[in-house]
Amino acid sequence: MINRPKQIKTLSWNCNSISNKLLEFKNFLQEIEPDIIALQETRLKPALKLNITNYTTHRTDRSTYAGRGTAVLVRNSIPQHAAPLQTTIIEGMAITLERSNKASITIASVYKSPRKPMEKTELQHLFSNRRDVLVIGDLNAKHPTWNPIGNNNRQGNILYTFAKNNNLQIHAPTNKNYPQIPERNNRSLHIQRIRKHHFRIDTGTFQ
Repeated sequence: MINRPKQIKTLSWNCNSISNKLLEFKNFLQEIEPDIIALQETRLKPALKLNITNYTTHRTDRSTYAGRGTAVLVRNSIPQHAAPLQTTIIEGMAITLERSNKASITIASVYKSPRKPMEKTELQHLFSNRRDVLVIGDLNAKHPTWNPIGNNNRQGNILYTFAKNNNLQIHAPTNKNYPQIPERNNRSLHIQRIRKHHFRIDTGTFQ
């Protein structure tokens, strides 16, 4: 019988190309042992493999120059299946964790280019028909709620209003994504609607 963790440890990382950082990343994973890893801007082409021992990789790769690529890695011991997203502006990959006698939980790794607009319909696609959802990633959305030292932008205002109107919680990392570039900090967000917390939400990011 497969053991299901009562709490699930997640990690988010906007890697801005994973290929040249893979060895360092694998070493880091051995130290913290997350259950789920959400990657953004992987910049992988389909021919390039992303194999991490003890994890199953679900990914969407760059189909055009503008595409950046996302991935979700899940421990092999956790029952899971891919749940592709129906979004066009927001890039993303989602998986569903299968829990016996309980509703399933969907986890998505997402990325939105700062050059593309934030659309309410895109956010609705992420959360519609899903009762328990955890969306992790970089939406280039700024708001004082999670970015107190920076300016807000239109994307952040739209996301904040959407979260407030749909009973969503937004968590931001306590550490800095870009220590040398303060205005780029707190871009990695955890947006969730989970009836009962079966997750340990770790809002730190790998640097």
